[in-house]
Amino acid sequence: MFNSPRKRPKGFQNKNIKICEKKLIEEKALELYNLSKYDKAENLYKDLIDDGHISSSILNNLAIILSKKGETQNVIKLLKKSIKIDSKNSKTFNNLGVAFNNLNDTKNAKLYLSTAIKLNPFHPDPYNNIGYSYALESNVDSAIKYFRKATELKPDFHNAFLNLANAYLEKNNFVEAKRFVLKSLEIKPDYKKAYINLAKINHDLNDLDTALDNFQNILKFENNDEEIYNDMGVIYGKKSFLEKASIFFDKALEINKNYELAYINYSQLHIENGNYAEAVRLFDIAFEINKNIDIFTKRASAKRYICDWNKFNEDTKYIEKNKHLIKSIDPRTIMFLSDDPQLSLDISKRHFDKKFSRIEENIVYKSKSKIRIGYFSADFNNHPVTFLIAKVLREHDRDDFEIFAYSFGQKTDDQYTQKIKNNVDHFKNLNDLNDMQAVEMVRKDSIDIAIDLMGYTRHCRTSIFAIRIAPIQINYLGFSGSMGASCIDYIIADKTLIPNLDNKFYTEKIIYLNQSAFCCDDSMKIDGDKIKRSDYNLSDNDFLFACFNNNYKITPNEFNIWMRLLEEIKNSKILLKPSNNVAKSNLIKEAQNRNIDQKKIIFAEHLPIEKHFERHTKIDLFLDTFNYNAGSTAVFSLLTGVPILTKYGNSYQSRMSSSLLKNLGLDELIAYDEKEYEEKALFLACNPEKLKLLKIKLNKSLDKNKTLNSNYFTRELEEKFKKLIANKKQFNN
Repeated sequence: MFNSPRKRPKGFQNKNIKICEKKLIEEKALELYNLSKYDKAENLYKDLIDDGHISSSILNNLAIILSKKGETQNVIKLLKKSIKIDSKNSKTFNNLGVAFNNLNDTKNAKLYLSTAIKLNPFHPDPYNNIGYSYALESNVDSAIKYFRKATELKPDFHNAFLNLANAYLEKNNFVEAKRFVLKSLEIKPDYKKAYINLAKINHDLNDLDTALDNFQNILKFENNDEEIYNDMGVIYGKKSFLEKASIFFDKALEINKNYELAYINYSQLHIENGNYAEAVRLFDIAFEINKNIDIFTKRASAKRYICDWNKFNEDTKYIEKNKHLIKSIDPRTIMFLSDDPQLSLDISKRHFDKKFSRIEENIVYKSKSKIRIGYFSADFNNHPVTFLIAKVLREHDRDDFEIFAYSFGQKTDDQYTQKIKNNVDHFKNLNDLNDMQAVEMVRKDSIDIAIDLMGYTRHCRTSIFAIRIAPIQINYLGFSGSMGASCIDYIIADKTLIPNLDNKFYTEKIIYLNQSAFCCDDSMKIDGDKIKRSDYNLSDNDFLFACFNNNYKITPNEFNIWMRLLEEIKNSKILLKPSNNVAKSNLIKEAQNRNIDQKKIIFAEHLPIEKHFERHTKIDLFLDTFNYNAGSTAVFSLLTGVPILTKYGNSYQSRMSSSLLKNLGLDELIAYDEKEYEEKALFLACNPEKLKLLKIKLNKSLDKNKTLNSNYFTRELEEKFKKLIANKKQFNN
């Protein structure tokens, strides 16, 4: 007879069965997880945890799933619980670091990631992730160090290579950035993010056609990304394919109607195309989406192009109140709105650091038989810069100097371009070259002094100066102020444009000329007999004021004075050059609002430059604008014998006319406040004999004074250049 079997302890068999079941469930959850069926895996993991079956791997896997859903706080709770179970698991600490990175809590992120590295110094992920922590803190050099370590440990770590590329992009080192993006794509050829970065890098290197090809490739597998269409719109805009650019901006906004950047870039396109009213409308939308000071300031500037002075005072006060918050705008924008030199400098610095800052390569001066000067411009065509600089290029002493002209921007070959070609030893076009190709070409020419005639004006190539193309690099003529750029060594000025006490507003060292820093072609011949006063419905007794400055330079402050002058002097009229039809219409309305007869405002039609000079001879007095003076326009006015009345301001751009007048000995035409400006204008208009004497004085100064004398200007400039080179030689020795 068999004895009865011993009774099993209560629950023993069931517990074993249950453990087996849980193991099977855990395996199933892991299988689902590996198949990316995260919702089903999540449910199984949660059931296991609720049933008391908890392990480090279960908690980690569930945490990863929840992180994909953005449940970062729950992720952190799970991972901290996992650490209590297993404090030696490097992956858990790594995942915790990632979670804190997602919260921008870099302090805790670095703490956990450092622990992960200590636990397993050969695991690449923590190095990549701690690099990201440093990138979030804008500590780019430390970020690069850790990203590099990650790629050393894992040579096929495509994401770490892309992070390296992004880090170098932050340093605006596009060459290195491109190298690492290509490495990432070599490892993973279908990596969308890498393709986007490659396109952006080629764009930043001014390799626009290649950038477009990159974007077209992306569109093959991603056609619903507003950022891509926006970037393509920007590139087509740079290439002056305005209709194509519009198509891509429209597509970006079709995908995302609240994409503010597309509205901003679309606005800029309309400004370049002369559609200023539409630009203002789009800026209005952008500002409604994001009420930041950068957009507000850009909109205020766009309004100036059409003389839209609605809420002018309010806009001005708002910008002044929030100027410290401005991050990155075109430095020219602020010059229309303010003559604060500190603000101009701050904005130039921010603009350069964001868009153009590069790792500069040192270029050692190499002695030659002649000093090689390179003049760089997109305006070697029918443009004021050409009219000013052309004769200087010809006047250079070829015994001591070899002159190069480098042209970029839109290709032109008009009579003015031909004049530049005839006045230099070498004329080269950089238009079809990307930045690195352009740099290579210029460096092969072994230029000693590179003169940027553009600054931050349209079609500038500041990017090639940022890499460095010559031992000495100079800002001159095109941009009225400091570029705030580490790569620009000098600015050419005079003591009126930049008094000694204002040196602090310039990152460049200042080359002071004894005369006005404005050059010109003094060989221009003006035949005033071809123009008659009757052409402007003027009698011999009428007094003609004029202002040929671009309309965006006009503010209500000077316009109010002009209108009071027209009201006070019954036989007076003013000749203005309309920038566009909307500006013309708004100026008429503003005059009517001040009860001024429309017939007293004459709008000058666009004429070829020679005929434009001729009509100056019928002007009695040129009235300057305040924040942004006449520059080349002032030169033309004075060369044609027309006195210009100006107000001495606080900055380079508001002292340009004063520079010319002081050096011509015509201080009496400089006012130091608005009241004095109005009083002087009224006095001269009411005292024709005094005005006549001023004109005689001006013409004598032009004959005898060294100001606006091309030959003397060039000789003095050459002496300054020789001293710069002598200093370079001494430094090299």
